[in-house]
Amino acid sequence: AEQLVFSLDRFRRSVGRSVGPETKEWADGRQLNSGVCLMVWCRRKRRCVGLFLKQCVTLTKLALRLSWFILPHNSLVWVVMVSKLMVFALALSPALGSSASYWLLRVRKNVPYGSGPRQLLDIYESRPAAGAAALTPVVVFLTGGAWVIGYKAWAVPLGRALSAQGVTVVAPDYRNAPQANVEEMLADCERAIEWTLANVGRYGGDPSKVVLAGQSAGAHLCALLLLRRAEQRKKGWVKGFVGISGPYHVEATAVHWIARGLSAAIFDWIFQGDLSKYSPTDECRRLLLLGPKVGTFLPPVCLVHGTADMSAPSVTSELFEARLRLLGADVLPTKLYKDWSHTDPILEKPFSGDHSLHADVFDLVQTWTAAPRKDQRTTTLGEDDDHRNYFFKSRGLLASLFPPSRCRDDDDDDKGSSRKIPRTEG
Repeated sequence: AEQLVFSLDRFRRSVGRSVGPETKEWADGRQLNSGVCLMVWCRRKRRCVGLFLKQCVTLTKLALRLSWFILPHNSLVWVVMVSKLMVFALALSPALGSSASYWLLRVRKNVPYGSGPRQLLDIYESRPAAGAAALTPVVVFLTGGAWVIGYKAWAVPLGRALSAQGVTVVAPDYRNAPQANVEEMLADCERAIEWTLANVGRYGGDPSKVVLAGQSAGAHLCALLLLRRAEQRKKGWVKGFVGISGPYHVEATAVHWIARGLSAAIFDWIFQGDLSKYSPTDECRRLLLLGPKVGTFLPPVCLVHGTADMSAPSVTSELFEARLRLLGADVLPTKLYKDWSHTDPILEKPFSGDHSLHADVFDLVQTWTAAPRKDQRTTTLGEDDDHRNYFFKSRGLLASLFPPSRCRDDDDDDKGSSRKIPRTEG
């Protein structure tokens, strides 16, 4: 009888975590019997499956529309590059499969922040550390994808790592081309951040301790949003910004990608024929005319980049840092990861056990949000990554297919080097 009572109590608590904050107090108050618990749990799981199938249909339609949009405008060189990208994804499929299972089973998915089919976000919930406040710091992470193939599920490695360390991660989706131009993408991203500030407290996050992060196109969109708020003299939106592998000089990026086979017509459509207007580096130069103190309305900034990035060369981050300094912004020296490619920070390195980026982001969040760090112990971030061995089986194929993104074959990687970071108990 005692074992049965214990099992029912544990089941009620699990339902309380599953049904969300709006009904969690019912389970905590033990006002739900086992039958109601099962009904609510099944209803939520059925809703999740329905949303997942709806997302699959939406993404398939968008992929077909994107192919129809891109292929007529591009050369054979770009077709070859896209084919290599598909083989690259296939080689990483064992590791991606592990991330997909985590995303499907452990992440609160498809929370709407708007009425559009892609105005959804994922929340990687975390528990506060022992002795810490009831709410955790928050990272809003905007994924990349060259403004055309972005999706919120690319945030799984970072969300999985940081949520285990007491940081809630919010990963918004936003419309891509040809569904939207850059101005509409900015509107989606701003709306997602505003939703997070207003609602993340319901999911255990502290709305007063939000850090903004973005990778590739996501970093570009974050930078533009922050510069626009600085121009309007608006301060205190977020506590900091981490830009990862961002193409902050859009005109230079366009020249670089057009030389590799992408059509100029696609850039003209995405940026509405005005690349300079949507280039954060050029925007800094324009804001300088408003006075040298405009940068004081920006949050603290840290830019990180791989030196072997062939998609958005690291010099773009260094140039953007210099422009931010001229504006008077609080910007840290650009952190360069030696011989890392464009996707290394979010895919290959975490899959191989190297969580240097995750550790750096964690340290920045702790610094900017002044989060308590009591009862610390040192642990290897990502020690539960069961997909690491699969990645090494793919390395030979990756190295032979993509030599530009690997300037060396680092034997240290095979030893599974990984950063150790402080982790709080609980």
